[in-house]
Amino acid sequence: MIPVLEAGSIGGVRVLRSGSATSRNAAALVFGVGRYDETLPTAGITHLIEHLTLSGRPKASYEFNAEVSGRYTQFFMESADPADTADFVSTVCRGLAADYGEALEREKRILKTEAASRGTAGALGLCLGERYGATGPGLVGYEEYGLDRLGWSDIEAWRRRWFVAGNAVLWIHGTIPRGLRIDLPPYPAPAPAPLRPAGLTLPGFVVAGRGGIGLSLVTPQSDPAVVALAILQERLTQVLRHERGLSYGVQATRDQLDRDLWHAWLVADALPEQTAMLGHSMLATLEALAEGGSTDEEAGDYLRRLRSAYESPSGPAMVMHRQAQDILSGRRPRDPAETLQAVSEVDTKAVAAAAGQLLGQMIVVTPQLVPAIQGRMPRLPLWSAATITGMTLQSTDSGSTLTIGDQGVMRTVEAGQHVTVRSGAVAALFRWNDKKRTLVGTDGFTLLLDPAEWPDGDTVVRSIEARIDPRLVVSIDSPGPGRPKPEPPPTAAPPPPQAVPPGKVNPRPSWGSRILLAVNICVVVFGVLAISGGDFIGGIAFVLIGGTGLAWQQLASRRTTRRLGHPGD
Repeated sequence: MIPVLEAGSIGGVRVLRSGSATSRNAAALVFGVGRYDETLPTAGITHLIEHLTLSGRPKASYEFNAEVSGRYTQFFMESADPADTADFVSTVCRGLAADYGEALEREKRILKTEAASRGTAGALGLCLGERYGATGPGLVGYEEYGLDRLGWSDIEAWRRRWFVAGNAVLWIHGTIPRGLRIDLPPYPAPAPAPLRPAGLTLPGFVVAGRGGIGLSLVTPQSDPAVVALAILQERLTQVLRHERGLSYGVQATRDQLDRDLWHAWLVADALPEQTAMLGHSMLATLEALAEGGSTDEEAGDYLRRLRSAYESPSGPAMVMHRQAQDILSGRRPRDPAETLQAVSEVDTKAVAAAAGQLLGQMIVVTPQLVPAIQGRMPRLPLWSAATITGMTLQSTDSGSTLTIGDQGVMRTVEAGQHVTVRSGAVAALFRWNDKKRTLVGTDGFTLLLDPAEWPDGDTVVRSIEARIDPRLVVSIDSPGPGRPKPEPPPTAAPPPPQAVPPGKVNPRPSWGSRILLAVNICVVVFGVLAISGGDFIGGIAFVLIGGTGLAWQQLASRRTTRRLGHPGD
């Protein structure tokens, strides 16, 4: 049965509800703030608030948890008793208003430990960094550096700005308990920071990772795009696993970038020797979808799967969570019946057009250079396009130079290879405890400043730091990253081969000797074939003749070598 939703408001917070077919109740308080709203110096602040909020209630008689994604933070619970829903919502609201200053450093350590065990965002984070640098979605590829500098005043300011009634939605799958209160500051939702795309020429590829290939795809939110992505995953699974046996499986995730833009991530694993064929097969599958669109069977299959998901026991929660995100993003929420009708009207041309948009904005991640990918698109830039002028310093241990001017800072490795961080486009400056500095541009390019590398390096680094907004400086109590070792000086070229002195014979075999060698080998092979065909006497005769010829040539060659003064075997 398609779920029916109710909508209302409590304490200025919008509330969605759907009946539960079981005795269980579930609820989630969702806020329109996440990792993409942060900056590099404050990265991790939303995650820290999420932990602090529930730190005063580590245990309860019901199940509960919380998570932070790119655009949203949600606190969710499940219980058989509706009264637990009211208790949980009150717990979250009190936690968002409480003073946990004394617990701040403890929770920071916990989050750092969690990050160490979780690992990095890998190729997905790399792609988002290529698209958005060190801002917005690109922050997924960076550590939570805010944990090294955030104070309690920063926490309070972030809570007052984002965790307010106008930026929250509560959904309940089950019964709304009596006496439910939602006590949040009565302020409207702040406007999210706009995306800052890097202006790449796409499609393009990057070389990273250890195995498999990933496709980073950006698309406007639309029904044809959703259908195209679902069909693409099904086709890739069929081709890569069931038909060609190249991959164990194809994983797909989708994440909202802003109000109307989504990012999809499709990744397939493979053995190293299968990577080239995997890359060709993945791109050819997407190209075929963009050219020919979907079949009626594929579209019908997706519609059936979507209807089945709506009618499942978890369907109402799925629908309400999506509607909560729509409300917080400023989109008009749709009920399931409207969505099913819209999907049923998506035709093959619309799917082809949506797949073409995916293809045109794609980034491919491959662990090695693959001809099938290189032939379709360029590699994304490895160096900054911008250059600056100013005072130039020469490295003390390499051929690099450092240029410092009003426009910014630039390191030149060699002609045409620059890393530039422009003034006014600084995402952060990291100050390490060994005097090194790392300057990160909003475009994601990073410049390591090691005082030991430059003449009067301490003064140089201090002068650069003095130009940076103090709010962008993060002090980290650990040594900075190692400086790339300079390339060793080129060794002397080996002396050219000595010409054979006059009167001596060149030991290289003559053309006559080469022809005779080939004839003797052919005689031996012919003899072997004759033996395998049943002519033992004739075959043995040919093998003896050819073998004798080869032995005589080898003996003659050794005599010539010794005569020329070269030691033989």
